Order: sequence, then structure tokens, then C-alpha cells
Amino acid sequence: MKKLISLSLALLCLSVRAGDIEATWSQGAFLLPKTVAAQIGSPQGSLVRVDRFATKLNAYESVERVPVAIVMHGCSGITAENAAAAKLLAGVGFAVFLPNYYARSNVSPICAGSAEGVPYFAAVTPQLVKLRTEEFHYALSKAQTLPFVDPKKVLAYGHSMGGGVVAALGRSDLKAAIITGWPCSSPSFHQQSHPAVPQLAIRFKDDPWLPAGWECDAKPFSGRDGTNTVSLVLDGQRTHEVLHDIRAQEAIRQFVKTYVLKGE
Repeated sequence: MKKLISLSLALLCLSVRAGDIEATWSQGAFLLPKTVAAQIGSPQGSLVRVDRFATKLNAYESVERVPVAIVMHGCSGITAENAAAAKLLAGVGFAVFLPNYYARSNVSPICAGSAEGVPYFAAVTPQLVKLRTEEFHYALSKAQTLPFVDPKKVLAYGHSMGGGVVAALGRSDLKAAIITGWPCSSPSFHQQSHPAVPQLAIRFKDDPWLPAGWECDAKPFSGRDGTNTVSLVLDGQRTHEVLHDIRAQEAIRQFVKTYVLKGE
């Protein structure tokens, strides 16, 4: 009887876990290039939940497949900064998908603000890193099955903690990786993208959400190929977001054109 109960509990845990990871995809968001959005009937220029268009996403076939970007949000969830990234990428031809960590059951906030404006961060444990990277892997596996997506043209994009997630992926099958609002090295996430994967990192030098010692300059890129690695540290503002700055926008467009869209 005890063995039967233990087995039942184990199966229940597996079922909950499977439901959790599926929810991060189905309750996540997407944004498509105008031509694809027009065929599917999804909104153009604004995010919408995946599950509201699941049938159409899986049914639409196109002779010319489009590259795919998986955008990982930070500790606050999907924000305006992530929406801006999706809009920029969809504008240059990507099908963009944003997994939603907070669609999981029984998760606590990773960060929160205070009346004093000082952010609170929960401990970034190995288990949390595992959950977040799992969201990327699952979202990509789902996106690659869509009949209008080119499964070999994949961009990993992450902002804030999502940038740390992208750096921790360790995948060599990506075309490129973009990290914004996150240092190239930190006590919690000290990894970088696989050396074979071109990497662009963008942040403001004066970022109120990042301790001064968390740097993003040439030093953390040691061991990488300098020809496929770009670090852009902006000045002029005290801000955590980057996509309101034309320099960041142009750097991203040029980077994806060089490493993902080349030949198109």
C-alpha cells in the first residue's frame, strides 16, 4: 500500500510539473511579423496570449518560414520592455514567443519594489535557474514545431534576470544570443552564452537595479571569439531598461541582421 501511495504521489508530481511547464508556454505571449499575423488573424504590433491562437498557430503553413526568437522576461514578469523587444524583433521578421514564469502554480515573486523604490530580490537558487532555463527549452521546442517557423534560425533574447537565463542556457544550436539589462558576470549567473554562439550584451553603465561590481565590459568575455561578441555599455541615463535608446535598437537590428538574417 505504501509503495502504491508513493507511486501515486510521484505520478501526481510529474503531472503537476508537466502542467506547469506547459502553462509557461500556453499562457505566455507572442508577436508575429505583419505578413504572418495578417494570415493568422492575430493582432499586429501588440502581444497576445498563445492559447488564444493555438489552433491557428499550428495550422498556418507558409512556403517561406520565418526565424524565431524566444524572449525571456525578468523577475517582474512580462513587462513593457519585453513587449518593446518583441515589437522590434517582429518588425525585422521574427516570430517572437515569450514564456511566462508566473503561469506556473504556487510560485512566489522573484522580486518586488518598495515604497522607497528599492527593489527586493528573492534568492536566485539553482532550482530557480533550472526552472527558468526549462521554460526556454520548452518554448523553443514548441515554437520549432510550428509550420511557419524556421527551426534552425533561433535567437535567444533575455532582459534583466532573463538575460542571466539566456547566458545560462549552454546551447550551441542557437544562431545568436542577446542579453540586455544584465551584466556579463554576476554572483548568481556567471555563465555566458556558448562560445560558438554570437553574443550581444547591452546595459546602461548607471543601472539602479544592478550593483556597481556587476560589470559588462571586455573582461567577462575572456575566452570568447572577439569577432562574434559585442558589449555595449551605454551612458547618459540612470535606467534599467535599454530599448527606449536608439543606440540599443540599432545595435540589435544590426546584430540580428549579421548573425541570424544574413542571406535573406
